[in-house]
Amino acid sequence: MKNRPCPRVLSLFLTSLALSCSPRSSAIDLMRTSPEDIIHRMEMNHHEVATFQASGSISIESREFAGTASITVAIKRPDSILIKIEGPFGIDIGSMLMTRGRFTYYDSRENRAITGSSTLKNIRSILKVDLDFTDVMDVLSGATPLWRETYPPDSVSVDDDQLLFLFKKDSTRARYWIDPEKSVVTRYEVDEDETGPVLETHFKRFSQFKTVFIPRSISILAHRRNRGLSLYYDDIKINKPELDFSFVIPRNAKRINW
Repeated sequence: MKNRPCPRVLSLFLTSLALSCSPRSSAIDLMRTSPEDIIHRMEMNHHEVATFQASGSISIESREFAGTASITVAIKRPDSILIKIEGPFGIDIGSMLMTRGRFTYYDSRENRAITGSSTLKNIRSILKVDLDFTDVMDVLSGATPLWRETYPPDSVSVDDDQLLFLFKKDSTRARYWIDPEKSVVTRYEVDEDETGPVLETHFKRFSQFKTVFIPRSISILAHRRNRGLSLYYDDIKINKPELDFSFVIPRNAKRINW
């Protein structure tokens, strides 16, 4: 005689199967989630980081160049950025010190030092990205301009258990995907005329420093220019009292002023 499953066990099994196959509901309650509160928490976290220092690797893909190198970044908010890039075997590729007013860039391959104003045009010429000084500082330290938005989002929704904030300004759309538990942006997109993203940024592998979460993996895609930049930080330190912003320019380097 065959054993028949107990009706109660069979019922529990079928219920469990039905739940596993049903659409998963989000744990985010939009009625109790205030965009203003989340943006305020992100602003507070942003101001918790006075200095930022990190080292790792940088990968660049474009029509003109593709490759990977080592990178060291030092940031003192709100006005100083130092970037040093080395190739294989510790060969120095270039160093750049930027303030809100001026920059100095030393290209060791060409043995030339370029100085000029920290304008969007000059930053684009050196770094090959369409970012202004504040955007460069934010991207290198794993931040976004969300906390600088001056008005509430035009819409708030849930996408894959993350909050999606949409901001509209003229023909520009800015979208932020936010992890509400960590109060961090995991993805940021900008598009124009709803033709698809012009700029796309992803933040991953977050590490916690007291109350602040900082990504160790940052990738930027500039779709119009077919350029991509990825940062992978192995070591991150925040709020060190002293940072070294010096680098050596050889006396025989060619001097250029923009």
